[in-house]
Amino acid sequence: MNVGQVKALFKDFIDEADTTFISSANVALYCEIGYNQFRNVVNECDPSYYMEDYELSLVDGEMDLSTTAVSGEAGKFLLGDPADAPAKGQLSRLVKVASIGTSGDLTPAFYYTAAQGRDELQITADSFVLEGTVLRFSGKITDTIRLYYLPKTTVDFTEADATLIDDLTEFHDLIVLFAYGNYAVRDGAGNQQIALQGKTREEAFRAYLERGRNFGAADHVGYVD
Repeated sequence: MNVGQVKALFKDFIDEADTTFISSANVALYCEIGYNQFRNVVNECDPSYYMEDYELSLVDGEMDLSTTAVSGEAGKFLLGDPADAPAKGQLSRLVKVASIGTSGDLTPAFYYTAAQGRDELQITADSFVLEGTVLRFSGKITDTIRLYYLPKTTVDFTEADATLIDDLTEFHDLIVLFAYGNYAVRDGAGNQQIALQGKTREEAFRAYLERGRNFGAADHVGYVD
């Protein structure tokens, strides 16, 4: 489904005859919220689906992601002002951090260990923690690192109706079902059939994601040291 189809289905579900109670801007906002909830389900079940990466230069063991530009995009930062977002989007959740022997290497030299806080950072070698916008490491390290992260969505539901959302088209009705749930709070009345359909479709979606899009990867137990 594209942006226009999602908005049209949402309007069908809410059955509002005109824009007196809900404007076009309201429709776009509810659909955007619904899509963020949709992406959260994907990120919980299959973080690799939306995952992106950038390389950055680490000096003295820490960097501010709102002021340290990503490689190849001067003046573009993973956190901070959305106007300064890089092409792949700003960081929503950090997945892992790798040390890169040479910039552009496909195989990282090693992965840093994620620490829960600064206390653990002090006792765990080659570890990192993200505090606010600052990424701190366990020592005064100078390195080229690659951040693997889940980006914030760049889909704008005020754009042209033909705008594509992503490749999970079989389940885009779930965006509308999530959007309706938020609308129902404002409306002050739920819809039992829509709520039931939302639960059924979310369960099917999670099962799809957990089985994986690659059948060959789901037929055995993997091991990573």
